[in-house]
Amino acid sequence: MYDTHDMDTAVAQDMIRLIRAEADRRVPHVVDDSEEAIEAARDQWLSSDEPFLNELCLLLLVALRHQVERELVRIAARTTDDGEAIGREQYREKLKAEREYLKQKKYGWKRLIDLLKLRSYVEWNSSMETLRLLANCYKHDLSQTADEEFLKHLKSDLSLNYMPLAESGYLRQDIAASLSLEKDADYWEIAEEFASRVEQLLTDVRSQPNVSKVKGGKIKFSELTGY
Repeated sequence: MYDTHDMDTAVAQDMIRLIRAEADRRVPHVVDDSEEAIEAARDQWLSSDEPFLNELCLLLLVALRHQVERELVRIAARTTDDGEAIGREQYREKLKAEREYLKQKKYGWKRLIDLLKLRSYVEWNSSMETLRLLANCYKHDLSQTADEEFLKHLKSDLSLNYMPLAESGYLRQDIAASLSLEKDADYWEIAEEFASRVEQLLTDVRSQPNVSKVKGGKIKFSELTGY
């Protein structure tokens, strides 16, 4: 009997460690403590290095949101009325069906949310919604700024004109606050917190009694990828 190997957040955590290391390398180390040297280092960090690192984190968060979607579809494919193990072929067919359901826009997501009882999880209604809205703003708006829906979700000041996500310190502070992090948390700390919460949510959803194991041998990676 085989319990399908759902992707965990290990890859995301590895990427966060790489971003942290790059941040440590790029943080200004001023040998010449003159005012001019300090100011030049500060300008380099604020105008180039920090936005670049923030972009990497935002790309990671978008990928993390997609991972949540993929994993939930896989869990849904293993959901049965009695929680009894299902065969490999049955799992493959159910996985295909779940992917098709999700293409039906609002109905597909409503069905998935109801099937997996996602509204019963605190993280689904809080941090996962933050992650969804953040990813949508980054992907769908060429300016990569926060839209009104995201600002309202974060309880941000709607009267301000915010810079793009990678550059706005105010938005970063609001995202950090929504995760109960310190207001000066960096984006790599925010990404780390999101990854931790994603892992916990998926672990909890997988533990539902009607989520079955798959019998009949290992599932090929090619059968799990895509929608």
